[in-house]
Amino acid sequence: MSLVTVYAGLILSLSIGLLNPARANERPAYEVVIDENDYPQLRQVVSCAGYQQANEKTAILFTFGQSNGGNHGGAPFIARPGVANFDVRTGRCYRAQDPLIGATGLLGSPWSRLGDKLVGRGVYESILLVPISVGGSSVADWVPGGKLHPRLLAALDQLKSAGIEPTAFLWHQGEADSRLSYQPGKYTAAFRSIVGAIRARGFRADIYVAVATTCTSDTDYAPETSAQDIAVPDQWARLAEAQHAFREEVRQLPKVLPGTRLGPDTDAINPAWRWDDCHFGSEGQNAHAEAWFTVLTGKQWRTRTTDTALLLAVYAPDGHFERAEAVGRTNAEECAKWIDLSLARARQANMTIRAGVAYARSAEAAIVRPMCVAIGQLSSERVYEELKRQSFPDVLEGSHLR
Repeated sequence: MSLVTVYAGLILSLSIGLLNPARANERPAYEVVIDENDYPQLRQVVSCAGYQQANEKTAILFTFGQSNGGNHGGAPFIARPGVANFDVRTGRCYRAQDPLIGATGLLGSPWSRLGDKLVGRGVYESILLVPISVGGSSVADWVPGGKLHPRLLAALDQLKSAGIEPTAFLWHQGEADSRLSYQPGKYTAAFRSIVGAIRARGFRADIYVAVATTCTSDTDYAPETSAQDIAVPDQWARLAEAQHAFREEVRQLPKVLPGTRLGPDTDAINPAWRWDDCHFGSEGQNAHAEAWFTVLTGKQWRTRTTDTALLLAVYAPDGHFERAEAVGRTNAEECAKWIDLSLARARQANMTIRAGVAYARSAEAAIVRPMCVAIGQLSSERVYEELKRQSFPDVLEGSHLR
């Protein structure tokens, strides 16, 4: 008996245990789904019905291409409720979680994170992901006559049968084609035929094309490389020229192919965030999803460094320390602004201001002091013990507890 068979049996037993025998005639809450890698995955079943009627609060994202558009990235991610995964083989829908059903790979994807951002930030109320990416695939694999073209057509036909129309097609591919063998114009011709096949099936949504060329490692089992092996200036220069030309050709696609738009440049993501020099790790997947979010919405969501804790230190009316509560994380500059705003609002409310750095509702009430403390220092037991020993207003000015 194979390990996969045993694994399937265990998950099937678990899924049966989740069902209510008295309601056996209803659709089960969970199902065991065999993914593209022939592994069983336990998934929560959701209705596809809400995705059959187009509306401004729902997006259907059809994702295809190669591994960085599949499940070959960092840590698996479970999207929030409202983000679903369409199984192109069966026409059923499941709550989206990595690895997404329909694409190769057993790790994380950018799409579950993207859906989570789109719903979590209020851009949409619901997202349906339709993933069919295949690791290592070239553009030639997806064109009419290519080995993956039937896969593309079958997915489109399944959507048509389900009455679901994508609102956007997201193509992330290029690493397999941006090589020394690159021939100008060949990629454009190939992608034109892919666009034609999608349009021939009656789908009119915009097709977004990412700029993606970076992938210098295909396996964890490569022999160690010496500096002498990689210090070949001519080879690197020729490869850089080919990739530059390839990137420029991709950027021109929206100008020559109606209905196509330029997606994100994922080559610009920090190379340290690729776990094997090719596929994105967890931070890289988040940056990948963030880049797609910006392309699709036109918005850059503000992110913060979180090295500072926003702390409220609470003292008894007599000034003795009682407790401290962390109310958020930010950077030192934003935290200082937060303190100034807190004190300004306390003054506006005619609260009692203590030593210019704390406030209370009255002279006899508990005292609240907003503080900024470096997270690394706060995690030190010594630093917290120092905070507890202090009484107000006898706080040491100029200390790291400021």
